[in-house]
Amino acid sequence: MTERARGRVKFFDGIKGFGFIKRDGEQDVFLHANALKRSGIMDGVDADDELEFDVIPVGEGKGPKADAIKILKRAKR
Repeated sequence: MTERARGRVKFFDGIKGFGFIKRDGEQDVFLHANALKRSGIMDGVDADDELEFDVIPVGEGKGPKADAIKILKRAKR
């Protein structure tokens, strides 16, 4: 079961193709470049961009990952 959530990009490394999203009072969510591309976001994201996304639970020992991502607000560039 997925939940819809909001958070801010903690960091995203475009070369390595991953980063994390910080949610208030919740576990950070893994963000992969492929999930951004599937969501139509081709130019990546930057720290502090505000996102809305589905939280996908992952197997034991790993945190959740983001999918169906929407940029709500870009951080100042």
